[in-house]
Amino acid sequence: MALVCVCSKAPDGKRFIATSSATKVTIVAEENDRETQGQDVGVVTLNAAQTPAVGGESVVAMTASRQGQLLAVVTSEKRLVVWEESGEWRVRGERSVAKRVTSLQISEDEQYLLTADKTGTVTRYRLSDISCDGEEMMGHLSMILDMVMVSHDSHVITCDRDEKIRVSRYPNCYNIETYCLGHTEFVSCLCLCEKWPHLLVSASGDGTVRSWEWRNGRLLDTHHFSEDGQDPVTVTQVVCSRNMEQPLIVATVEG
Repeated sequence: MALVCVCSKAPDGKRFIATSSATKVTIVAEENDRETQGQDVGVVTLNAAQTPAVGGESVVAMTASRQGQLLAVVTSEKRLVVWEESGEWRVRGERSVAKRVTSLQISEDEQYLLTADKTGTVTRYRLSDISCDGEEMMGHLSMILDMVMVSHDSHVITCDRDEKIRVSRYPNCYNIETYCLGHTEFVSCLCLCEKWPHLLVSASGDGTVRSWEWRNGRLLDTHHFSEDGQDPVTVTQVVCSRNMEQPLIVATVEG
């Protein structure tokens, strides 16, 4: 499955979109950038000379820093690689991870990388030396399926296979701010809306996309993708618009 993430704002003010294929991550200029519209501006290959070659390796999780200078991926072989943009994309560091990672986030100050894994654990690594042991930050009782960090790194929001969305204070993640409860199947993905910082969007195996006021867990709206009497579809990805007067949410579903 292809993954997509947005490097929110590069140092020169331009935005970039990173997409993964089986063995590489391609970084392209955002569609409204007239100078490089639609052009590839960087490619990081998983089996390039500067990284160990691993046959059959693919990207399972990916994230970019908000400033657009760091890109991190985890592969199917449990290899975590961080690239840094300094004129061209170069490997900043890499390590192996013990458990299968399901989601990644880079802190806004670009000091830390957070991983969520299938055991329900969130681990934090220092980006200054990614090879050092990580610090366990929080845990769920079931597999974490997605994770997002709120602007200014004030909170971490996670979702799991047990229908729960948890809002935790950061870095003291043992302090739970609230839960967003209402899904009836696993919560597959989360999305924060940049222009509407109070808004959280979630998608689920119950065939719904829901919007929340994440600070208090209040449900704002629910959209059903399955008609009455039909088996629910799984919504696999949601993206929220940045530049429109009203939030526009785009969702993809299985099948």
